[in-house]
Amino acid sequence: MKSAGPVAALLAVALAAGLAVWLWRTPPATWRGSGGPASRPAAPLPERAPPPRRSLGIQVQPGEGEGVRVVAVLPGGSGERAGLRPGDAIVRVEGNPIRDPRPLLARLAALQDGEVLTLEVRREGGAVETVVVRFEDGAGYEQAFARDLIRKAAEQLIDARRPDGLWPHYQNPDRPSVAVTALAAYALARAREDLDEIGREELHSTLLVLERHLGPDGGLEDPSQLVPHRVYASALYACALAELPSGNARILAGLGRWLTRAQVQEEGGYDPIDPRYGGWPYYDGDGAPLRADVSTARFALLGLAAAELPAEHPAWGRAALFLDELQNFSFITAPGDPLRATERSLRDGGFCFTPRSGKAGASELGQDLLVGRSYGTATADGLLGLLAVRGVDRRTRKDAALPEDPRVRAALRWLAARISFADVPGFPEGSGWREGLYFYYLAAWAEAFHRAGVWEVLGARGGVDRWAASLVRALGDLFGRSGGIFRSRSPLMHEDAPGLAPALAIVALSAARDRLALGGGARLRVTRAVPLGPERHPPDPPPLPPRAARGWELARGRLGCFACHRDDGRGNGPSLVGVGERYLTRYGSTEEAGEALARFLRAPRPEASLAGGSWPARMPALSEVACSDEELGRLVDFLLSARGTRPVSELR
Repeated sequence: MKSAGPVAALLAVALAAGLAVWLWRTPPATWRGSGGPASRPAAPLPERAPPPRRSLGIQVQPGEGEGVRVVAVLPGGSGERAGLRPGDAIVRVEGNPIRDPRPLLARLAALQDGEVLTLEVRREGGAVETVVVRFEDGAGYEQAFARDLIRKAAEQLIDARRPDGLWPHYQNPDRPSVAVTALAAYALARAREDLDEIGREELHSTLLVLERHLGPDGGLEDPSQLVPHRVYASALYACALAELPSGNARILAGLGRWLTRAQVQEEGGYDPIDPRYGGWPYYDGDGAPLRADVSTARFALLGLAAAELPAEHPAWGRAALFLDELQNFSFITAPGDPLRATERSLRDGGFCFTPRSGKAGASELGQDLLVGRSYGTATADGLLGLLAVRGVDRRTRKDAALPEDPRVRAALRWLAARISFADVPGFPEGSGWREGLYFYYLAAWAEAFHRAGVWEVLGARGGVDRWAASLVRALGDLFGRSGGIFRSRSPLMHEDAPGLAPALAIVALSAARDRLALGGGARLRVTRAVPLGPERHPPDPPPLPPRAARGWELARGRLGCFACHRDDGRGNGPSLVGVGERYLTRYGSTEEAGEALARFLRAPRPEASLAGGSWPARMPALSEVACSDEELGRLVDFLLSARGTRPVSELR
């Protein structure tokens, strides 16, 4: 694929990012379509720097005598607006003579809001003129630069494609992956308006290859992989098709149906008491433990939005319950609980990865309550999922209003308060995740800000930050430092694999490009205030009816149920928290639920229980412990009263 963008646009960031121009002559290390690396970097990449606050949008090289020579000027940049043009030589900065770019870079870094830059410029005819550069608001050169970086990333991405039309697997470059191919298809679809004819042909052929991997159930499948990532693949394929002017309605409808069936729900034996309910599985098929996380949910929900799933479909409501479990927004401890202050510090509006856990760890509140810590990628994923569930999509709007939903605003403010162009926020110092998820993080929060309609962040990095422009400069900086390609320094999450970094860079740059093209949107103010979410701690329940109360005494006393069925799930029997609600949900009426529970207690079998899976010890039948029919009835009444999340041992 030939680049369609001007070379000047590629090189102009050298000055803006504070790099010496000779760094751009480093030959790039690339991955080839055969799946093997043509060359890999022998040394670690340079440290990433924050994107510059002030940029001229020019490329320079050392002059033959005094000053530095301007060799390229980007349209829309501050330098072009001030009258700089190729062939000029900058000989003085603020009255001081220069012989190389370093004094100019230092002055750009020190400029404060509202200050101007005074340059003395020798024109090609020999005349010396004073040029005053003002850094006014506006899209500047970043929109043009984003488009050129997108073309370069697409060139790198297409270069990694295998001869069979698929992209290499992220773990094994010698094997193909349908899921990585779906990510590449989505990236190329987002880049479509900036691709040349060859690039568009590559996109078209990629979509045809994916169509051949559709299963009879409507979702993408990859039988060659132990973990085919069907949720990711099917959702990304739907998102790619939705980006096209004439997406395939038949395929989109099938992908939407598959994604709704794949959701963790009653049809699979799960009910609202299970914290994974409403999410989507990471592993595929039977035999693997069910893991539902915020990442799979984000992609599935965006896929359902792309497939135009009706707003009244129950999948949205189920997903809302799952996202509620993941967001650190609501309080579980009671207002007077001594642990309330500790919990308040954790309820920061961000998201954790899975219910009560995550890659950033979790904090334990007492014996039975874990709170997963918020971090950058999880919060961006959760925000994207929330926007899909709430039906918010402001990618074509430039009005100045933020979404009203308090959960959406809490997640936006979490990201804004910790916005980073160097690594992923929320992880402890030294954690490999800070580097390993870098491109994923940029792509996720850029898409989230764009969908939410955010234009500026007030208070970010000490001032007003136009996030889209800063993101373009940061990725341009990284592109130059990496020798002219997008790649990660860390192999932890395989962002050094052929298809991942350039695809994710395209997604991030496309969001920035589109927001810059709109030229406006909402202002998001940075705040670290903890949102006061709704109370999830239930009020004290009314006293148990006499018969159920006697059943509680029986369970607590002679039968010793709580010795095995501990509320924290650490006994040799499953927790009984919410067991009554599970039976009532399954059987519909109190009478039928009571009969089913009594049948189980007379002849316990793990596979017949709704109490939550198997356990190491065999539960004795109540006949073995001399439990009469009357006592059995009392015990059933008590167990049916176990609803919600209140510890069963505390019921009275």
